[in-house]
This record gives sequence, structure tokens and C-alpha cells, in this order.
Amino acid sequence: MATERIGPALLVALLGLFPGTASAQQSEGPSLLLLDGETRVATVRFRFSDGQSLEEGLLRAGIGLHSPGGLGKLRRTLDWLPFVSGPALMPFDPITVQEDKIRLTRIFRREGFPEVAVAYQVRLDTAANTVRVDFEIDQGPPLRLDSVRVVDTAGQPLTLAPDLEEALRRHLQSLGGHGGQRLGEQLQTRIRSRLLDWLMNHGYAFAVVRDTVVQLPDQPQEDRLRADLILRADPGPQASVGTVTVEGNSRLGEESIVRELPFREGDPFRLSHLLEGQRQVFGLDLVRLALVDVVPDQPHDSTADVLVTVNEGSLRLLDGRIGYASEGGLAGDASWQHRNFLGGARTFAVDALARTGVWASGTGPQVRLVGSVTLRQPHFGHRQLTGELSPFVEYRNDQLDQSTRTGFDATTVWER
Repeated sequence: MATERIGPALLVALLGLFPGTASAQQSEGPSLLLLDGETRVATVRFRFSDGQSLEEGLLRAGIGLHSPGGLGKLRRTLDWLPFVSGPALMPFDPITVQEDKIRLTRIFRREGFPEVAVAYQVRLDTAANTVRVDFEIDQGPPLRLDSVRVVDTAGQPLTLAPDLEEALRRHLQSLGGHGGQRLGEQLQTRIRSRLLDWLMNHGYAFAVVRDTVVQLPDQPQEDRLRADLILRADPGPQASVGTVTVEGNSRLGEESIVRELPFREGDPFRLSHLLEGQRQVFGLDLVRLALVDVVPDQPHDSTADVLVTVNEGSLRLLDGRIGYASEGGLAGDASWQHRNFLGGARTFAVDALARTGVWASGTGPQVRLVGSVTLRQPHFGHRQLTGELSPFVEYRNDQLDQSTRTGFDATTVWER
């Protein structure tokens, strides 16, 4: 078999790559020349010398080397069956191994392990021409949060409107409840987001919060990895809701979307109201995606203009299924929907169900035919109320009953 020789750059990258490795043939250490363009990655594993704090999925998502997962192992086990092939293995690249060492180091440092040490071993199976890559990780002690300090852009303690002083004090006190936890990117984001959300829920629509980690110097050896998290907040002015603009709607009328929002022009700005409005608009059957946010690049003054962006789905939907059951024989159902019937985001649906009894294996007929229409009205007097009216007709013919029934179902749903 012709092999592709390793280039000079890869040869330099491979120096020291195989410390104490052994092949499937128990050789003392495979020659670098045994690696070629057909060498594949069989497994990538993580070994921890002092416990594991980060999920393996996070680590695998952050590196370039990949090996077959559980499904790949199953395919490898069953590849002797017809039409089942073994998993496709990734070509081995020694430069990627070194890059992954750097990537893993950065992941652990970002998640609060500043003294992490990452090494690796690569073992070659000369018979299968595959390698097994083992990353050996000593994550070291974590960086712990000592305290959270909130300052303004000038570095002074943050102050807001007088009527918010007590609420701000209580909120800042709650932020300090994270003391002693591992200070990684996730915790930083969580604390920063809590302050930003609080400010935006109290009218500061244009608030900006940045964070800085300051490691404490001259600490005792057993407590040396501690740091303060400094949040630098620029709240901007308190604002009320300005104009509300709707984009992306081609079938739904603007009034059908705006009525789902829990705020109107001139109301005090609240982030929670924007999120609630986004959920309400997304709940309309025709809407596939809804975003409610502050209009970008607007003047930071006493009003905050709001942009509602929607992505609409298909106006009409047709769905159907057909199957067979031993007791009911041939069966099927079909549904047709119009998701903006006569405007107003109403949904009109026609449904049919048929259990015919044809080719049923039981004794006696097992027939059931049902037809119904449904009218669903969102904003049924209130944006959190939805009303449904569904007339139906049903015919049954089985061992227990032979009847025809008509009626209607009426439903009102309150969404919290």
C-alpha cells in the first residue's frame, strides 16, 4: 500500500508526541514514519488527576479532534451485518492535537481554573492505522469569588433615583450571596445579567454593565485564589415606552400584534414587559418567531422606542395520516387550518377522523367517523384569554353502540 509521508511541519509538531506509547502490536514506540495520510482518530478521551468539574460535552465541543460517539461504537460493533458500515473516522492531524491542548487550557481558565495543566498522549494502533488520543488534565484549585462591588463609570458607588435607593441596596446585597463560589465565565455572566435585568426592569432601558475580575494579592496559601468581581454600571436615563414598530408581518395586521403586548406608548419601561409581550406574540399560531426589543442606535433620552420583529409561517396547513390497527382496520385522520381566518390572528380548522373497520381482525364492526370544525380566537376580551368553539358530528358502530352524536365544545384558556 502506498503511503503519504509526513511533511516537515508535521514532523516538527510530532516531536515529543509519543512519550511512552505502545501500539496494538506492543511495539516500544511507533516510528513517526508509520503515520500517513490514512491515519484516523479512533478515540479521544479525557483523564483527570484531581477530579472533574466541567462536563465532558463542554470539552468535546471546544476542541477540534472528534471520535465516534455512542452511535459510532454501535455501528463498529454491528459492521459485520449487511448494509451496516463502520463509523467514519476523522483524519489525524498532530497540529490539531497541540491546538486542542491550548483550547482546553483556555476553557478551564475561562471557567475559573487559572492553574490548570493539560498534557496529552497519542497511541498508535499500527494494525488498524488509528490513534487514541488521551488528554491528561490537572485542573488545579478553583478561583473563588470573594465579593461583588458595583460602581458607576467614575468608579464611585452606584447611585440611582432616591425612590430606588432601598431597592438597589437590597439587590446589591443579594448579589453578594454568590461569595465563595467558583468564579468562572458562567458565574460572571449570571451576576452581570442580574444587575442589568434589575436596572432595565426599573426603567433604565439603555443600561450597560461591564465586569472586571480583580484577584486579591497577598492572601494566605490556602486562600490565595480569591478575587473580587467589579461591576461597572452606566444606567443612563430612566425612560418610558416610546413608539412601537412592527416589522416582518405580511399577513397579520399590526393591531393584532400590538394588542398582545402588555404595554403601550407612554408606559414606564420594563424589561419584563418586553419578554412577556414576546411570549404573547409568539403564542399566535401564525407566528414562527417573535422578538421584542429596544430599537438599536436611538438617542438615550427619556423615551425608548420598541421594535417587534415577527416571522410568519404558512397561512394554511394541511396534515394527514393513514394507518392500520387490528381492531379498527384501516384508519386515518386529516386536518386543514387557516391561521388568520378573517384577520385578527384567528385560527379556523377542519378535522376528520375515520376508523373504517375494513380488514379488522376482531369480531363485529369497529367503525367510528368524526368530523369537526374549530374556531380559535386569541385575545378573547383580554390578551391572556383564548376562546375556542368546536362543533362536531360523530358516528359510531361497534359492539357496544351504534349512534350518531352532534354537539359542540367551548373552551376558554387563561394563560398565566
